[in-house]
Amino acid sequence: MAKCFAESHEAYGRGDGAGAKQLSNEGHEHQRKMNSLNKEASDWIFILHGLYVKEAIEHTDRALQEAKQRGDTEVHLIRFSELHQLFAELDPHNAGVLVVQMGGNQGGVSPDEIARRLERDDQGCTIM
Repeated sequence: MAKCFAESHEAYGRGDGAGAKQLSNEGHEHQRKMNSLNKEASDWIFILHGLYVKEAIEHTDRALQEAKQRGDTEVHLIRFSELHQLFAELDPHNAGVLVVQMGGNQGGVSPDEIARRLERDDQGCTIM
């Protein structure tokens, strides 16, 4: 991808507009394939529990949107985002999981309170 874009820039500098356009198109096709493969890899990594923060946020956002569209009443998450202004409780069977109440505060607690509880319980977990 980078090579195509660099060669496109060079071709443009030489006055070869058609060659520059062709190389640019090839670079964009490589970029599209790269993004597609990165998403596929991210999906597999998600299944195996090891995402980078950016990927985890994207998966969480997508999962929350899909849950809202389905009308789910709760979602179980390992990472929690304040972006959606949701409230949650710690899963009584797994302190590393938050049960997020869809549709606002329905008896749950704020992310700050969950963090305080985890610190008190010395669970060694950080809310991000």
